[in-house]
Amino acid sequence: PACFSLCQVNCSNLVSWVLAQVEVNISVLECEEPEVQVVQAPRLAIWRSQPTLVEASVDLKGCVRYGAQYLWQIYSKPSCDNDKDNQMSSGAVARPPQSLPVPVIRLPVEVDVRRLQLSLPKMALVTGNYSLVFSLSYEGVPLRKAACLQLSVMAARSVEKLFPP
Repeated sequence: PACFSLCQVNCSNLVSWVLAQVEVNISVLECEEPEVQVVQAPRLAIWRSQPTLVEASVDLKGCVRYGAQYLWQIYSKPSCDNDKDNQMSSGAVARPPQSLPVPVIRLPVEVDVRRLQLSLPKMALVTGNYSLVFSLSYEGVPLRKAACLQLSVMAARSVEKLFPP
């Protein structure tokens, strides 16, 4: 079900003003909202020199009417803290605050970021701390559900530690 509404907006300052009309289309999701989570949440530590598989769990709650779309993103922000500019509809953090843009880390082109599993090849990330975000959205619907985990990438273990003298 959808409803249409006509809204008037009045913008003014001490010098001038403008009046505009905007048509707003409000749609109601015709099923329950899905649930998403990252299986390894809330934290995951990996070795830089080893490939890693991270998996998301999705409960569509029978809502297959809309085309589900998945997306993995890695941010250089090391935490998934909730702050008012950063909340997703599920309560997990996925977007950097508008005032302080946090870049999305580019992964090699062979990494498929649109599946339930994210396969990170070895050496894909430099040593450090990241936020790994999985999100689900529906085609043509503004709903977005997301889950986040704190990802720590550690330097390769030294040969000496693997084979003690």
